[in-house]
Amino acid sequence: MKKYFYRTATFMSIVALFSLASCQKEEDGKVLFTGSIEKATVDSKTSIQIDNATNEGMVVWESGDQVAIYDQGVSYTLEAIPTGDYTTADFTGDATPYGGPYYAIYPAGIASGSESITLPAEQTCSNGTHFTAPMYAYSTTSNLVFKNLCGVLQLNLPAVNKTIARIELTTPNNNICGDFAVNYNNGDPRLSCTANGGHKLTLNCGEQGMDCSNGLTFYIYLPAGDYNNMTFDIEATDHSYCRKHFEDANNPITIVRNTYYPTTLSNLSFIAPAQLVDGEAFSGVMMSHHELRNLVFEYKSTRPASTNGLLSTSNSTPIYYTIENTTMIVYTPAAQMYANPDCAYMFFETFGGNVEQIDFGTGFNTANVTTMSNMFGGCTNLTSLDISSFNTANVANMSYMFSYCLNLGNLNLSNLNLQSVTTMAGMFSRCGVQTLNLSGATTSSALNNATNMFNYCENLSGTLDLSGIDLSTINWWNKVGIFGNTATNASLTVLCTQNTYNALNDGHSSDYGLAGNNHITLQVVE
Repeated sequence: MKKYFYRTATFMSIVALFSLASCQKEEDGKVLFTGSIEKATVDSKTSIQIDNATNEGMVVWESGDQVAIYDQGVSYTLEAIPTGDYTTADFTGDATPYGGPYYAIYPAGIASGSESITLPAEQTCSNGTHFTAPMYAYSTTSNLVFKNLCGVLQLNLPAVNKTIARIELTTPNNNICGDFAVNYNNGDPRLSCTANGGHKLTLNCGEQGMDCSNGLTFYIYLPAGDYNNMTFDIEATDHSYCRKHFEDANNPITIVRNTYYPTTLSNLSFIAPAQLVDGEAFSGVMMSHHELRNLVFEYKSTRPASTNGLLSTSNSTPIYYTIENTTMIVYTPAAQMYANPDCAYMFFETFGGNVEQIDFGTGFNTANVTTMSNMFGGCTNLTSLDISSFNTANVANMSYMFSYCLNLGNLNLSNLNLQSVTTMAGMFSRCGVQTLNLSGATTSSALNNATNMFNYCENLSGTLDLSGIDLSTINWWNKVGIFGNTATNASLTVLCTQNTYNALNDGHSSDYGLAGNNHITLQVVE
């Protein structure tokens, strides 16, 4: 639905009247339904969009707008063809109306049933505009009067020299996304969360972000209710962020259906990203705590500054650590914690090799890392590892990255960008993995060393997809031991390209650990 924003006023009262042109399907894309949208006067304080000429609130249909109609257990989607001044429209589609009662939902994409909708957890936004207003209509006749299902929070940001990437709204006491049941309530509809209720809504400002040098205005649709605990996390494209918190049980922000609540966030102060010390310095702190088993990274933390030593570089936002029972928590008030370009030995024998779990959370940024050599080496008790968020585009050295991770049963590395990697020597040497997913990982001609890459991966079984890892440009002596003593306790099928197959059958297969190894089968894939 197209929205025209003339000047700031109040939330719209969108009342759409649809008159069924016929209760029978018409041929050749002719009109099945017609509809109009009732205007709201300025004095009613229910419209955020004002037509200057008429001094009335105005919402207009746009070609392609879709509504979902439910009719005696049958559902169908119709598209709008605007007419007149665009406040009216004809609706066409492939449908055979049965005579009602009719349940209608706009936009069609949020409909999950005749009396249920799904409010998304992420919404794309732009300055001075708002998302498509969820509307609902019920009638036993052919006339459908659409009602707004939500109220709106008008969020104003002051001018600040930042480009905004996203805004996260958290409401711990209110469900603002997920599945909702709709109670028509005699024309004053109510929403109640039924499943998958969420307390966080992300406003995505697009790939390039939005310039806030002149301020920004957003409109956020929310279910009706009292909001006495709201947090706004505003993140800029440079990964700095600002948190604003509202908590007042005695004076909550009250969102009423079909109305709006204006709020302005003032005095925005952004916290710069933090940067960790290099890998060996980090590991030195970890190795002094043999009693610990778990390591957790925490961002946007409100914990007080720790008396323990800092783990950040001198020119960044501080990073602290604290110990709770058998867990070490590394935390920062920043939204992003940049790993040092040198991550070599970072978790090497962490807690004396006793680390069992590492939780990187959502803000561990590896975009600047160039070496991960031995990063998790010697973590003999590590049982699981999720590094799906790692950005490895600039990493050149992954040698012995997971060596001696004896209890790491499964490892998914399908997301890794290996285009800059030059060495994978010993990357999984003596790793206990049973399944290893490298299906999406692709190397470039920069790769020149795979010595002992899977050496002594005795439990590796099933299928190992190396179709994206080209070994044909590596000299034979830099492939020595690549499959030495691999899969000796199981059976392994290695998927590879014809070039890699030829490179592993170049007369040196015994050096690669393949000659006489009946546990490994090479299979060429295109």
